Amino acid sequence: MNSYDEATSYDKEKKAIISKIEKQVFEHLIMKNSARKIIKNFLTKTRKLVLFNMYKNSMEEIKKYNYKSNYGYDMFGRDVEDGLNKYIGQLDKVKLKIRTIIVLGSRVKNRWTSNSDVDLTFVADNLPDKGNNIVSRRIYYSQINKILSDTFFMGIEPSLCYSSKEFIAKLNDFDIHTLDAILYGKVIYDDGFWISVEREYAQIVKKYRLDPNILKEKILLV
Repeated sequence: MNSYDEATSYDKEKKAIISKIEKQVFEHLIMKNSARKIIKNFLTKTRKLVLFNMYKNSMEEIKKYNYKSNYGYDMFGRDVEDGLNKYIGQLDKVKLKIRTIIVLGSRVKNRWTSNSDVDLTFVADNLPDKGNNIVSRRIYYSQINKILSDTFFMGIEPSLCYSSKEFIAKLNDFDIHTLDAILYGKVIYDDGFWISVEREYAQIVKKYRLDPNILKEKILLV
């Protein structure tokens, strides 16, 4: 293959990758703005308000927002960063081998409001079996939400949970959520796994001659 053919081949690969990312983002936005999702978010916020008022006297205190810390404040004026630190402290009791926790979404993209959820992605080993059908996957996500439940009612959402092998595989498949974690996510807990993710990402960018700034632009709305 001569240099011209090689360059043309790389251009085709890059266009295919960008097209794949754009398609995922489009589908994600449709689902995110669907009536079902909006209703679910409303019910979740209502539940959070009710449970907070029920248990506020017995839960660990979270300091008020001081306009200096990261991630803003919740609907009760509490500092989300302090809440996340206390939440992570409680995960010692969890039977999962947590490798990495990443904050994603509006809280790291400066689009948050006091009603915004705190979207977290987990990388952990010894996860429950996901199964191969819709029912088993619903059971799996129900188990994960129970294991990683938000006892502070701050809207902490374990949005996605991967094994370490699954995360690397999805990154190599240009999954928008793993790319979002790399490009915009803020790591708040890590046992050393994230270094291997950053190396893998650097190799992918080099292999396909991708521009990280273009990737960030495409992923911004996730």
